[in-house]
Amino acid sequence: MRGWPSLRRRLRSHFVFEIAGVSIAYCYIRKNACSAFKRLLLDQAGYAGEWNDALPFLTGTYAPASISQVLAARWRIFVYRDPFERTVSLFRNKMVMAKGARDFLTSYAAVTGGDPEDATFKDFVLNYLPARSLDPHASSQISALLPLPYNRVCTLESLAADMERILGDQIAQKYFAKRINHSSSALFHEGSADVPVRLLRERYQLSGELPSDDALQTEILRSRIRQLYRFDYLLAPPTEPSKRFLHRA
Repeated sequence: MRGWPSLRRRLRSHFVFEIAGVSIAYCYIRKNACSAFKRLLLDQAGYAGEWNDALPFLTGTYAPASISQVLAARWRIFVYRDPFERTVSLFRNKMVMAKGARDFLTSYAAVTGGDPEDATFKDFVLNYLPARSLDPHASSQISALLPLPYNRVCTLESLAADMERILGDQIAQKYFAKRINHSSSALFHEGSADVPVRLLRERYQLSGELPSDDALQTEILRSRIRQLYRFDYLLAPPTEPSKRFLHRA
């Protein structure tokens, strides 16, 4: 489905930094708590520019020069997210809420030839996600990883506790306790996989409500996402906390 990125490109998806004497190599995967790490790193660097212009700054400041530099870090971290949940969150955030979505909507129109306003979640999964020329937010999680052992695989649910163990309570509470760009505070559950974006957006603008995971799922769409992101499902960490924290140690 997707061309595999070069090692050089994947290396530039990693940031290597040190906080309180702890060295960390972090893999930046969009839609996987990346905003929390982004904010932490920008604060550490004293960045005062625009949020939307910050990623090139982070790459220039923290990108490692070699895989050896990543391997030398005490902790090698990435955040894993269930692919279906990640896809729904992406649809809500970029298609319905249209939050910082100009490039994403342009990508959707270019790939499908359709108006994003007319798109449904079904269209999004069946017509956009299979394309090679995807916006990076829709790329697979595994395509950002380097072929090396990561010794901390977090989930959105475990991230605050995991980072507390690594960086302490103060930093964990400030940057990881509250999810940033959270798009599911007010949800409705009526089946909506075939409802156009324009109607979902109207409801959101009137009531603040967004479709839940259950509202957008169908057996066919879940199956298709599992097929498209089949290698991502292999990354899922153990669910038992103590085993998760030792994953790939």
